[in-house]
Amino acid sequence: VLKTDNRSATARAADHQNIRIATLGGDYVTPRQNSIGAQTKLTDGHYVNAPGLGGNDTEFRETEVSGVASWRVTGKSRFEGRLGYTNRHHDQLSQRDFHGVTGRLDYDWIPGARTLINFAAWRDLEAVENNLANYALSEGLSFGPHWAPTLRTAVQAGVFRVKRSYYSNAALATPGGPQQEDTARGENLSFGYTPRDFLRLSLGLEHGTQSSNVPS
Repeated sequence: VLKTDNRSATARAADHQNIRIATLGGDYVTPRQNSIGAQTKLTDGHYVNAPGLGGNDTEFRETEVSGVASWRVTGKSRFEGRLGYTNRHHDQLSQRDFHGVTGRLDYDWIPGARTLINFAAWRDLEAVENNLANYALSEGLSFGPHWAPTLRTAVQAGVFRVKRSYYSNAALATPGGPQQEDTARGENLSFGYTPRDFLRLSLGLEHGTQSSNVPS
């Protein structure tokens, strides 16, 4: 799988970025549709005109090697997981580097023909738009039901808790200050309607709170 993300923003020059992602993997699938495998994801990125760099690119390379698995516990429940190690290296800002375990676990339970309940836990790198950082380590939990009362309507609800640790440019952060960490908690509700096969309408509501170890 090859993916390219090229963004340019006139209002915020720091948003200009070029990111290329390549993923290679393989799985062994059993007759019961359970699977186990491995994958490697390579990312090469440039954040052009990044804050604090005098207009120079912030270049980074990221390698993620993971084991992946999918297990159908019963006809109504399934686990899907990914566990690996991520190494992110920046050419100019070594204080933004990351090396550590990453992964995600999803559990789906289908109690009825039109109802699904999902539980998810993850520890992954997440892109952010922040004057101090361009990514964060996201550690989160979420839980929620999905219900399709008809073939063309869907309702989804959920609760979540996410902690984000920002890998910042030390030249821009408060001297001697802590690494910024934010914790968000909330709940959401969404409605979807598909009047035609090529058209989907949706409305989403979300409420939450966020706390940070940095007062500002």
